[in-house]
Amino acid sequence: MATYEKKSFGKEEWQEHVRSTQLPAAGEPSVPLLLLNYFVCMAFEESSVRMARELGYVKSNREAEEFNELYRIRERSHIGWLIKRGRVAEAMERISEVFGTEVLEGDEGGQEEDLHFKLLLLNLTEMIRQHRSQPEGPSHEFILKLVEYSQQKLAIKAASSRSHMQELELVMTLLLVPHDGEVSKLPRSLRGLYSLPLRAQVAEMVNRRLLRSMHTRVANGKYPDLIGGMDSGRYTGVLRVRPKEDIATELTTHRLGGLRDDGNGDWGSLAKMLDGEDDGEDKFEARLVQVMKLWAWCENQLHGGGIGVPRVEA
Repeated sequence: MATYEKKSFGKEEWQEHVRSTQLPAAGEPSVPLLLLNYFVCMAFEESSVRMARELGYVKSNREAEEFNELYRIRERSHIGWLIKRGRVAEAMERISEVFGTEVLEGDEGGQEEDLHFKLLLLNLTEMIRQHRSQPEGPSHEFILKLVEYSQQKLAIKAASSRSHMQELELVMTLLLVPHDGEVSKLPRSLRGLYSLPLRAQVAEMVNRRLLRSMHTRVANGKYPDLIGGMDSGRYTGVLRVRPKEDIATELTTHRLGGLRDDGNGDWGSLAKMLDGEDDGEDKFEARLVQVMKLWAWCENQLHGGGIGVPRVEA
């Protein structure tokens, strides 16, 4: 175990240290822009419009409506709300009306996950959950209803993918669980299907896919690209700050990536994330969330390496 000297600062001493090491101020406020990106990506309508007004992008109610329409904030918020409350069928209907069902489809190479199948499967789970809590009619009629639903909606997709078939089989296993059985005593794989965070996870995946589908239209609009572009896509571009020149010439993503020869380890993936080389759906995750993940990653790396960080005294 590595050892290190523990150092702490008093509040005034730490504030003075922060002031002496601050980066140069940027020409445009960075934190409000980062917050606007977060509000828009996460579909917070009121906060997005209010922050857009603060930054001067929106100056009238008509422009506020145009801003909302361009980023589909209201629609994405409603779709996420429906999924998180288990009303998956309504959410899929709304997605079909506004965006088209094809935006949820995966690709043949398997690079993009088939979110349409995932929503259909989640809807099947919600049907079982609803029947378990409030049975409507005999159980055999309900089972026949689920079998018919699976054949019509899920069978073709499941037959073309082994992983999809395994997921479908796992969900159908819920039918074997007695109604009076405790969910907490189920195996972890089945218990996870009943967990409410699963709804939020699927809602987040759907939101990112919707952002991706509308990115081309947004990038060509009158307002800045606040969902996928954010200038160069680098964290230094997002935060609109430029470190001292001598530091900038040393700490580049290429140098970070070069610390590992194979480029596939932690440093290699971090370099790709910092350089905006990952063009997957993570690109459309709110930048504030990405920064927090990066912060947590760095904290874990320091902790794992036995490296101490200064502590601020109470």
